[in-house]
Amino acid sequence: MEIKIINHEKTLLEFEILGYEYYTLPELITGALSKNDAVEFVSYKVDHPTVGKPRIVVRTKSKDALNLTLGAIEDIASQVADLRKALKKSK
Repeated sequence: MEIKIINHEKTLLEFEILGYEYYTLPELITGALSKNDAVEFVSYKVDHPTVGKPRIVVRTKSKDALNLTLGAIEDIASQVADLRKALKKSK
């Protein structure tokens, strides 16, 4: 998986996820970011379901869009790790 940065300014981040054909990661990332009050706008799109690359756009009120996106991804990873531990415990 690779990332192609389309636009990166302090309050704006637009990037494509290359080599990833599903909606799961963009949905998780945008969902996590939408809960953050510092985010003014967040969305993703895929131009075509079979050949499109997911593109995520994040606009913040004043905070660094890249740092907020990285934080959201870290939060998702932490939640997945917690779920994994809970499932292992339930064996």
